[in-house]
Amino acid sequence: PAAAMTLANRLAELLLEIDENAMYAAELKDTLRTCLAEEGVPYRQTVKAACSSPYILHMTLPPYQGAILTRALHAHEISVAPGSACESEGSGSPALRAMGCPADETYCALRVSTWADNTVEEMRIFSRALAECIRKY
Repeated sequence: PAAAMTLANRLAELLLEIDENAMYAAELKDTLRTCLAEEGVPYRQTVKAACSSPYILHMTLPPYQGAILTRALHAHEISVAPGSACESEGSGSPALRAMGCPADETYCALRVSTWADNTVEEMRIFSRALAECIRKY
């Protein structure tokens, strides 16, 4: 019972912060899109901002493969995910194909997730690192 009460109390605290966290995440996502454009990163957002989570920017970067970019970004100590949540390599993402993404672009996706402890500076660092990885691709 004590653990359940502690968990319930912490959940209640987090729920009070949910709107503030979502607004901050949306600001980070807007900053990230601006920084990517400033760095000349040729990305396509797969889902309109108004229809997507404020915490996730999902994009394609044709002709660059998301799995290769993910490994290249790891050298910069940046962790992102390739593809979509269901699959990134192999036969490509069925979710992206269902959304109308051309089959050859289902391999070119990246998911960038943020949380309340991420910063605007981290969005700039990520954008610069991604631009560098694309130049070296």
